[in-house]
Amino acid sequence: MAYSDFSPNAYTQTIWDYLYNVIGNEYGVAGMMGNLYHESHCYPNMLYGDSAPPTSLSINYTTRVDSHEMSRASFISSRAYGLAQWLSSGRKANLYDGVWAGGSQPSSGNSIGSLTRGLKMIEWELTEGGYGSTLSACQSATNTDYATERVFTLYEGAGDDTLGQRQHYAQQIYDTYAGGATGDCHVYLQVNGNGTATVVPTSVNAGQDVTLTCTPASGEQLLDIIAYEIQSGQSIAVTVTTGSQIIPIYNDAIIQVFFSGTPPVPPTPTYLEKKRMPIWMYPMFRR
Repeated sequence: MAYSDFSPNAYTQTIWDYLYNVIGNEYGVAGMMGNLYHESHCYPNMLYGDSAPPTSLSINYTTRVDSHEMSRASFISSRAYGLAQWLSSGRKANLYDGVWAGGSQPSSGNSIGSLTRGLKMIEWELTEGGYGSTLSACQSATNTDYATERVFTLYEGAGDDTLGQRQHYAQQIYDTYAGGATGDCHVYLQVNGNGTATVVPTSVNAGQDVTLTCTPASGEQLLDIIAYEIQSGQSIAVTVTTGSQIIPIYNDAIIQVFFSGTPPVPPTPTYLEKKRMPIWMYPMFRR
């Protein structure tokens, strides 16, 4: 069976980091995220029936909940929503009420679709909300398949035949953020304009390849890709095409993808020996 592939988005690294602090086991985190990616593509404001990234269907629904135009009762009884696609009335009530904070209902500044709210909901369910068996399984997992199956059965309670797809996502997530992401060369991606771009993996050994995938938004176009190796200041040859392309990496690198408008020309690099990167890059990585 041909499975769909995992593609990192603006939330996936943060989700990995947060869940690792809760679970403490990379296999378990990958298993949890494999399920979340199947449910919502790791978008915290995803409404069931929408596509990824979320369209106006999810965005307008979220706004109606945040503004209380949609009542608590209507939210609880409506379709699945959020990172884990919560559906049961009890779990949706907990998401709405912000039970981990002693009661924190949604608002414009505390959105029902915020990543923080979704992650706190997952943490609360695993540690206090009745899903301790899922947490234990994730903490003791020695491979991604087992962790994914336990989350699938104990946490999602799914009755469909998508376990194989979820396990496929989990292994790719593990390869991206854990076992397969231990190389010395790191790739940083910037997306400008209306479209999406991903790089997998984000860390490789010198001479290995990464895959860059570029997808313009509807009615837009990919204009340019500017790629530089940070440590050497040399440009990387990249064919400017939509879809996927393979790029060999030899040093830490930054890839800028431009959709629509005219891309700027980066200034000539000036080096900072301490960071071994051009000075114009330095503010982006200062901690």
